[in-house]
Amino acid sequence: MRDNEIIIQGSFNGIRGELSRRLFFLVIYGIIFLMTNAYKKSFYSDNEITSIFTFLMDQITALNFKSILPILFIFLIFIFLAIFTFSTLFKTIKLFYNINRKVTVNYSKNKISTLSYTFPFFKDVEENKFDNIITVNIRQDFMDRFCNSGKLYIEYLVISKIDSSLACFEIPYVYEPSHALKELLS
Repeated sequence: MRDNEIIIQGSFNGIRGELSRRLFFLVIYGIIFLMTNAYKKSFYSDNEITSIFTFLMDQITALNFKSILPILFIFLIFIFLAIFTFSTLFKTIKLFYNINRKVTVNYSKNKISTLSYTFPFFKDVEENKFDNIITVNIRQDFMDRFCNSGKLYIEYLVISKIDSSLACFEIPYVYEPSHALKELLS
């Protein structure tokens, strides 16, 4: 075995693909909001609506539900946009916690140590013994390939006195994962 260790960790360069995807969705949500808001303003001016509450009460008492449907549709779009926007913002903040994940593969001691911080304030330290690294896979989507980042899936063999087993783990948001793959398998 080798007498060295390999340190692989997530980086800001590794999250660029996912971050750009989330920012793209936020821009799309903003465009949909602006279009819906412009439609709402034109609908209000066409129907001479000054107060939405009095307009809805007048339409309900007159049993004119065709005028209520566009307003309900507009408000449903606003509600879904708010939910999607807050969800995307939460996932974006959570994304920054995955940068600090650090995996150390020590070939002289046959140990894999993982240090990670999970949202919001937890620190996880995990140390596993291994006998042989079996496979290392890279998973990339279009934005990850464009930004030269991705996820590494490492599968390793653990042999004990009783039996042997395969174990695996994932290292997300690795910058230049092909370089890390060559280091791990060399």
